[in-house]
Amino acid sequence: MKHVFSSQSGRTWGLIEAEPAVTMLSDPDTLRYLSPFLGRTLTVTQAGRLAGARTDTMMYRTERFLEAGLLIEVHTDGRRRQYRAAADRFALPFEATRFESLVEVLLRHTDDARQKFARGLVASMAGEQGGWMLRIHRDNGRDLHSVDAAPMGDFDWTMKQMLAPDSPATWLTVQALRLADRQAKELQHELLALWDRYQNLNLPEDTAESHAKFTLQLHLAPLMPG
Repeated sequence: MKHVFSSQSGRTWGLIEAEPAVTMLSDPDTLRYLSPFLGRTLTVTQAGRLAGARTDTMMYRTERFLEAGLLIEVHTDGRRRQYRAAADRFALPFEATRFESLVEVLLRHTDDARQKFARGLVASMAGEQGGWMLRIHRDNGRDLHSVDAAPMGDFDWTMKQMLAPDSPATWLTVQALRLADRQAKELQHELLALWDRYQNLNLPEDTAESHAKFTLQLHLAPLMPG
């Protein structure tokens, strides 16, 4: 690793500019094997469990990360070798990657999360309601059309019906809004406050209370023409 910097939070940042580390960090499929080691010390078995990978697969990935300088062996307790990322967090200049644009980077690194969200949403809603239909419409006052799903034959169905106590805790709204600059900033602050509130309520995995793991994705950006 070329440079390691300390941040105000006390965590270290590793600036990565050389191969093969740049390619490894640029690829979401590879990055998921390194992710368990960020900011914590683990054995290969522990990391594999968190990454959802077999131990032999995780061992191979660990060896490649060691060779690339992204992992370090912290200490050896008998035969229990433990590893940690060479820095708590990593950064790499966009110019060092093989992506053509920052848009491509964002789409590539959010694709897995978006697919997981879609699968979870469809599985929970379809499991509750049965057959579905696709709706294409443009509501009054909206600039763009909307594409959504609704129970077959229920043409007036809205997402608000998912708030019923016996319906799953799911939600999807993709909408174009015309907002004043002031209103857009207010919405930004409200979304962040909502995120902070529920992030701090994150339950431990061993809690006795009935719970599930959810994906929450918040997006807000100006709508570009074209």
